[in-house]
Amino acid sequence: MTRFFAYAGEALDAIWRNRTRSLLTMLGMIVGTSSVIAVLGIGNAASNGIAASLNSFGDPGFIVQVDPKQDDPIAASIQFRDSASVAEAAGDVVQYVSPQYQRNYHIKANGIDYIGAVTSDNGIVLDTLTMREGRRINEDDVAAAARVTTVSRPIERRFFGENGSALGAQITIDGVRFRVVGVFDDLKASIFNNAGGSDFVTIPYTTFHELAPGPVDALNFYARKGASVDQVKSAVIGELRHLHGPRAEYDFQDVLSFLNTFTSIIAVVSLGLTAIGGVALLVAGIGIMNIMLVSVAERTREIGIRKAIGGSRNDIVSSKR
Repeated sequence: MTRFFAYAGEALDAIWRNRTRSLLTMLGMIVGTSSVIAVLGIGNAASNGIAASLNSFGDPGFIVQVDPKQDDPIAASIQFRDSASVAEAAGDVVQYVSPQYQRNYHIKANGIDYIGAVTSDNGIVLDTLTMREGRRINEDDVAAAARVTTVSRPIERRFFGENGSALGAQITIDGVRFRVVGVFDDLKASIFNNAGGSDFVTIPYTTFHELAPGPVDALNFYARKGASVDQVKSAVIGELRHLHGPRAEYDFQDVLSFLNTFTSIIAVVSLGLTAIGGVALLVAGIGIMNIMLVSVAERTREIGIRKAIGGSRNDIVSSKR
């Protein structure tokens, strides 16, 4: 035990004598290790946060919209009535079809004017978003083209303050009055909170059609159980070409597949950043090995002399300089 404390004292003396070198060596190891831990933590947190945010919106289904690169995109424009035709023609493989809108409108309430995103709602609940107050838009609201709306919690704060309530209040969207029937909870662990995607207002898609007559932005639909993506794509686009001509071109998006791909990309990026942190740790390790080599090289002459006069291995290791 006494010898152990002697070794420890000698080591501390060596560190103190070469304190600048020792400090730089420690700093390299600390930075390298910290970078790996930080990158791993940030990567996992970002990946889990994005996955939680995307999962909260449930199954987004499929979206089809006009391909703007075609020769005559106006002729291929999707009309409001097309949703009923597609639902009937592709009913074997498609369960729900609804027009989809998203526009930026002037929103006024409580004396405040704001330009925000207004989206359509089909009254079908397929996500896990929770309500802070009131209820969601339902199929009766859609059938009646009711002038009701649900708003996100950030929108409620913007118009009514931190402690105010939007439930039952009147808001004006593009000059048309709506009654707030529900307020969504804040999105938890969401990248969209920082990107501004949590500021939204929803109204029934039938009411949106009255607000914005003319072509719709896209069709949103959900496949029946057992139907393949190719079957759904063929049936939907086939009916749209029947309605708008065989030369009409459309973009078909499997949103869930896209979101899964996006999550995979985030994981790859996180792995790449971790590898970069690992390189920093490797560099720090090489620095330590270099310092150890220098320390041994400094004693080469001394070790040779001790061995020449008959010193044993233990004598050389335990001797002080």
